[in-house]
Amino acid sequence: MKRYGVIYYQEAICPVCKGKAIFTWEPPGLTFECSKCGYSYATSYFHPLDEDQKEYTVFIKPNNVVTKDKLMYLSSVSSKNYIYCKSLLINGGELLKGKSYEINDRIDILINKDISIDIIPEWKYFDDPIEASHEWQIKKKTNR
Repeated sequence: MKRYGVIYYQEAICPVCKGKAIFTWEPPGLTFECSKCGYSYATSYFHPLDEDQKEYTVFIKPNNVVTKDKLMYLSSVSSKNYIYCKSLLINGGELLKGKSYEINDRIDILINKDISIDIIPEWKYFDDPIEASHEWQIKKKTNR
């Protein structure tokens, strides 16, 4: 999600026609609009993850198995070289910092790649995963 002052903007895919759509968040509302078919909606409900303004720090726990896939992902997330990322997997250390909506996708991928992590302060969004594309809101709206 890209931040422009108080407005959040992200491109998405329309669930109806698979065309290019746009999410915008200008408090107090979120809008979704497809430029191809005109499908749109607006809501004032926000997932707690989007409203959370705490700064989170993600740490890699020591003794992870080193694989090429893990090294490539860690290198892209941290903007560090493979040697540093290998050291992170073996010895542990800080990987990244950010707000909940900025790091949520990265945390999901780290977990899917079987990389042991620790998050400070405690990450409370494991039980209710959410995609950064806010696909849960589209499904909620279209399944009614």
